[in-house]
Amino acid sequence: MESEGKRAVVWINRLSGRAIRTIPILSENDLKIMLSSFLGSDEFNILDTEIGVNGLDKVKLEIPRYYLEIIFKVKDKYFVLDEIKLTNISAKTIFHEITGVVPKDIKWRVDNERIVLKGKASNGCYYLVVDLKNPLKPMPLIKKKRGKLIGTLYWFFKKI
Repeated sequence: MESEGKRAVVWINRLSGRAIRTIPILSENDLKIMLSSFLGSDEFNILDTEIGVNGLDKVKLEIPRYYLEIIFKVKDKYFVLDEIKLTNISAKTIFHEITGVVPKDIKWRVDNERIVLKGKASNGCYYLVVDLKNPLKPMPLIKKKRGKLIGTLYWFFKKI
């Protein structure tokens, strides 16, 4: 229900027609303020909000800096990372941000809140494990670099 600029989920008794419970839903501005305080920056766009039976259920964000789409589940006033949509462009951007090298070829995999990146560059082969609890500030957990020959062998024979 929406009235006077305020949104809410209203539970109504079928027999009497009275409102039993009203759950307020945050406005776009309030949601953006909460997310920016949670993430520590406001470099994101809110793409979609999903409203469930108990109020705000999911928030879909776009992070233009890394070309990422992220979905947070909302529980009370806490945000829990639910899904990360990663593409080759976003994997290359995160790889370049952490290593400072533009990869020629890249392989990647998403494990819950972590991304495993394996990239081949002109000066060797890199293996990265990046934590995305805060998607605006990716934190490298493991960073390994191998030389050209050994790195190329690892690239072909080791699975990601």
